[in-house]
Amino acid sequence: MSKRHRAKYIFMTLGLLLALISSCGTALAATGFKDVTDGHWAVRYISRMNALKIVGGYPDGAFRPDQAVTELEAVIMAVRCQGGGAGYTATVPFTVPKWAEQDVARAVGLGLLKSSDEFYPEAAATRAWVTRLLVRMIGKEGEASNNLDRPTFTDSYLIPAWATGYVQVAQASKLVGGYPDNTFRPDAAVTRAEMAAFLGRVQDRAPEATPLINGRVVEVSLSQLTISTAGGEKRTFQVAFDVPAYDEGGPISLLALQPSDRVALVADGDQIKYLEKLAAEPISAVVNGSILTVYPEKRTLVVEVTGGEYRTLYLPPDGDPVISGAGGPGLAALQPGDEVEITLNAANYVTGITVISRTQGSITEGVVYDLKPDALLITLQGDGGSLASYRLAEPVHVIVAGQRFPTVKDIRAGDRVRVTVEDHAVTTIEVLEVSSRLDVSGTVVAVVPASGALTLEVDGQFQAFRVAETATITIPGLVRATLADVANGDQVQAHVEKGEITRLEIKGRQVEDKLTGTVVSVDTGNRMLTLKDEKQAYQVYKIKDNARIVIDGEDGTLSDIKKDMRASLRLVDKEVIFLEVDNTRAGTVVSLDESGLLLVLQDQDGRRETYVIGKNAAVESRDGRDELDEIRRGDYAEITLDDDTVTGIKLRTELTLRVEDIRTEWDRIDAEDEDGDTYRLYIRDGVDLVVPGVDFPDVKDVLEGATVRATYLGDDLARVEVLQPQRGQVTAVNTGARTVTLARYDGTTATLDFHEGSEIIAGGRKYSSLSQLVIGNRVEAVENVKGGYTFKVMQQVTGTLVADVDVYLLPEDGLVLLPAATPWRQESYDVAQDVYVHASSGSITPASLKKGGQVRLYLLNDVVYEIEVI
Repeated sequence: MSKRHRAKYIFMTLGLLLALISSCGTALAATGFKDVTDGHWAVRYISRMNALKIVGGYPDGAFRPDQAVTELEAVIMAVRCQGGGAGYTATVPFTVPKWAEQDVARAVGLGLLKSSDEFYPEAAATRAWVTRLLVRMIGKEGEASNNLDRPTFTDSYLIPAWATGYVQVAQASKLVGGYPDNTFRPDAAVTRAEMAAFLGRVQDRAPEATPLINGRVVEVSLSQLTISTAGGEKRTFQVAFDVPAYDEGGPISLLALQPSDRVALVADGDQIKYLEKLAAEPISAVVNGSILTVYPEKRTLVVEVTGGEYRTLYLPPDGDPVISGAGGPGLAALQPGDEVEITLNAANYVTGITVISRTQGSITEGVVYDLKPDALLITLQGDGGSLASYRLAEPVHVIVAGQRFPTVKDIRAGDRVRVTVEDHAVTTIEVLEVSSRLDVSGTVVAVVPASGALTLEVDGQFQAFRVAETATITIPGLVRATLADVANGDQVQAHVEKGEITRLEIKGRQVEDKLTGTVVSVDTGNRMLTLKDEKQAYQVYKIKDNARIVIDGEDGTLSDIKKDMRASLRLVDKEVIFLEVDNTRAGTVVSLDESGLLLVLQDQDGRRETYVIGKNAAVESRDGRDELDEIRRGDYAEITLDDDTVTGIKLRTELTLRVEDIRTEWDRIDAEDEDGDTYRLYIRDGVDLVVPGVDFPDVKDVLEGATVRATYLGDDLARVEVLQPQRGQVTAVNTGARTVTLARYDGTTATLDFHEGSEIIAGGRKYSSLSQLVIGNRVEAVENVKGGYTFKVMQQVTGTLVADVDVYLLPEDGLVLLPAATPWRQESYDVAQDVYVHASSGSITPASLKKGGQVRLYLLNDVVYEIEVI
């Protein structure tokens, strides 16, 4: 998007200033604004921003949620959201009203505005412009600057180049999203309601950096609320009967709050001015098992789940979950052996614990599950899997066959023991079998698959085990792993039953059935391939005799594969069954050194790679660039490698063209650029054709006169996209900033630049002056081959309907009208499929178009795009 010219403007009216700072008017809804009902989609954020004095209403008690915000208003709201600009003095590099200088200076100081920015205080703030402001508010300017990928919206081509990184970051941070039709609409003006919601999302993302008080409900009544804050402090607030209170669905009663609910408050001293019940933490998992150990001081518990897996679970840092059935509050009320159901939120924090059953200490023979001599506590696991914990007497008598004077410290987890219990304390422990059952983690030192022997290093000591023939062995990525797949150095977790390993799980190693990497060498005689994978590790694979080999998109042989080719392969039983290779890499140019020797590319996953450019490397581009020094940062390029050296570079070029002819017999579109140069676009050999509204388009779906964007990779055509025109009513014309604001027929707004190359077509004549457009014009705007927009002004026809009209079921002769200019002659008109029907006094349905009704039609090229009932 070309740079707009700065223009003089008048100061904002006093009414706009009051809209930012005035307090609520008469309370007609929870917000106190007469035009924001309890059912408004942004009511929660509007009320919050009002309570925080970030934005208020107008003197007449209205908020005007659908009114567009100006760039100055957006900046002031953002500054106030981050603490305000009062008392801040600095040089302001922009011309703004005197009353706004401190806020703008503060915005510059915070990095929300920069002197190099295009800042037009009176212009409507667009979604692209506000997105940059929001990203700067969360401190991710650097991340946005380094993000060179184009967003995936269907209208991403409309997003200015400077805004693409900001849009990517804002979308990932859930500040701004797209519309249901997967458009972003970067030029749409942001409304006051939308701005309140955007700022609310900034606060939601980092609540600790806002004036909001966050915590969990401890106790609630009609007049008081006690919460536990994230820092563990308990605070009690007074609550008025009419305090604005919301959840995600809208206004709520204070009595809707329950203990442990998460809330956010705005308070003046101990008086609540705004209350928000935060969304209940979604239950992402339910864990059923038995309590092994509880560490109240670390807010942690260990649970054995079904299948014998141990899981360590954590309580949230901002309050205690609800614990029921334990006989008391807090983790201390839980006992080892308790059968529990535990709910976890998306962050895997515990949100609730229910004790289903509690085992009493009745096990006198079992396996030592846990032993804490210093805490005088032993936990046994019975044969049925249940647990029982006992206090150790002082002293306790220990019996181990063949060992003199054993002590409790000679007993290990996994030993099978028999205990004697007197007065609820263990007085005698007899070891019946060493390592009867235990879970152990260690490093594989030696493995002998033939004999089933496995030696582990555990806590610095070697321990030998026999692996049962029926043992379950798990290696990530392998479906049927065996002991032969276990390697020295593997980190493992083993479950031992009666001295044998019955379950073995390999940790920290991934075996892939689908791999990518770079060819290091090929042994054609033994059909062996050496590959350097994505982790820069070398792997050797056997290639099956019936493996399919594809080279540069065509079937090939093993002898055709060369060193440094990029390879993608599939494995079956650890052998290659499919192998695809080519010599290319692709990505966005991050840098090219001055000597032209090193090229840095960033791929679609964000990985960066540096390549050496060959002396005679060829540069190919459809726009005529064929030298290394003509490559620009941000170019998308495909490179060809030979022995790690770049031998060819294809640059992506996008051209805006006008369709002149369709040659269906040749699958060809003939188009011209602004200079009249002809391009023949053949839609074949993998060329992607995109026509809005058509799922599987063909060249016959492209109309003569349409504007298309042709994308080339080098000299090869890769994609042709028909550009979607924007239709609607002109609501603002800014001749200084050279912008046009449209209220589009789909209900959105857009602000388009009228820069060099733009033109207006009205009454069969072309104009280059923006003054030819006036507010109220209905227009069609589409990008043109000159790099600007062509605005076509629609023709108006007023008349009387000859018959009842259902615009979605029109007869062959279309809509029939007696025009006011020629009432003696009927005229019929074609109607667009997505025609906009409304009344001058409000909305209307197509069924309301009755015979004899007075209507005004807006049409272009004899097609009606808008019907207004007068």
